[in-house]
Amino acid sequence: MTTFQYIIDAILDALTQVIPFSEVIPRDLSRFVFHWTSPTTELELLVTLMGALVFLIFFRYDWLGLISALLKSIVNPASLKNDVRTLDQQSVLFLLIVCIPTFFAERVILPFLRDNEWINHPLVLTGLFIVMAALFQFSANWNKRIKGLNHLRLIDAIGIAILCFFSFHPAVPLLFTLWVGFAFANYHYEAVFKYSMLIAGIEIFARFFSLLSETSLSQAFGTVGPLNAVAVLVLAFTTFWMTLEQLQKNLSEHTFRAFKWLSFACALFYVAVYFIQ
Repeated sequence: MTTFQYIIDAILDALTQVIPFSEVIPRDLSRFVFHWTSPTTELELLVTLMGALVFLIFFRYDWLGLISALLKSIVNPASLKNDVRTLDQQSVLFLLIVCIPTFFAERVILPFLRDNEWINHPLVLTGLFIVMAALFQFSANWNKRIKGLNHLRLIDAIGIAILCFFSFHPAVPLLFTLWVGFAFANYHYEAVFKYSMLIAGIEIFARFFSLLSETSLSQAFGTVGPLNAVAVLVLAFTTFWMTLEQLQKNLSEHTFRAFKWLSFACALFYVAVYFIQ
């Protein structure tokens, strides 16, 4: 891979982890349009390292609160009773309920489906992107935005967790299922941003350690090359940070509709891929 390919793949990889943009799009753009080889595990490790670092810094106060609440819950389980539970403890329970089926789907089911011919058929992907666009439109119209940051309900977490289970399909982004789930439960967009990004952060941390078990940072620098690795780290960090900042400022009904049209564009891309093939 050339330096230019490393840079483009790093930016696309970073974007797919913080917006509801399917990971199959960069892969198939590289394969069908640019005729590039797939990104290496070493490149993914470097990008994910920057993602973990950005999420750690960007949400540092939230992580501290959640860790403190988790320790308090372990030391004093009685504090988890509904009438004495703090918001941070409620958040920990909420996040755990959502994350458990998500991790099961991505760690157990996804590896068996990633390269399945029928699952990745262009017309199947086209249909999925059309459904995703329709759900974005429906959720934007449905959401009454009546629940803010302090209104987490565990019953809502169960519904969102069921939706997140469908992220086992490689074309269905976790953030898509999270955003639609929160919208269906009528959470305000500031809550959609905060809690969906915390879950995305947990997923990025898990992905980083999973990749680290396959390769090492020294091997990643050796494979990608020192100068290329530095460029990838800087651009990945910048992409993660700027995307989080923009989402925090602009996540609104309009932004939901923008991703609706992005999903339609992806559907058209796979229609073109099918006929070209």
